[in-house]
Amino acid sequence: RTRHQSAPDHIENLLLEMERQYMIGNVKVPPNLIAYTNLMLAWQRSGRDDSATNILQLFDTLRGRCKSGDLHLCPDKYVYGIVIDTLAQSGNSLEAEQVFEEMIEQWRKGSSKVKPDAHVFHKVLEACSSRDHGGSVEKCEEYILLMKEIGLRESVLAYGYLIDALSRSKDPNRVSRATALLDEIMRH
Repeated sequence: RTRHQSAPDHIENLLLEMERQYMIGNVKVPPNLIAYTNLMLAWQRSGRDDSATNILQLFDTLRGRCKSGDLHLCPDKYVYGIVIDTLAQSGNSLEAEQVFEEMIEQWRKGSSKVKPDAHVFHKVLEACSSRDHGGSVEKCEEYILLMKEIGLRESVLAYGYLIDALSRSKDPNRVSRATALLDEIMRH
């Protein structure tokens, strides 16, 4: 859980050694999704300027390896969550939503390991609510309905992002809609 700027370099060296060992036949040290996830987390926590770029490169690597048959390296909900959060924090809300949509598509195709949890929904809702162009209210509403469909309880935080999106919108009824949402939250 270190936030040290050199942590990604150390973890990357370990991962490269795992890859090297595996390539020369040492099957006791296979590269795995946990190692890649920890490297992505180290990048995310390091605060370095190149963190987002490196996380996205790792994500692309995992997707490529998955497509080429390394099914044990297919991104899971934790990897998707890191990528969505990274994109949202970098101001790339539309890209964060696209990655979330990819995640949902994979889940709908039967991949249970990418079923989003409340944390992932909160990250994509945060991305939606902070974008500057139109449609954010509708997207937030769509994602809250999807939360329910998946079996997750909508949360105060989820509704908070919807209210944030409403406050930024040009909807002439935004105040009454936000007030109605607050009333609904208070009843539950």
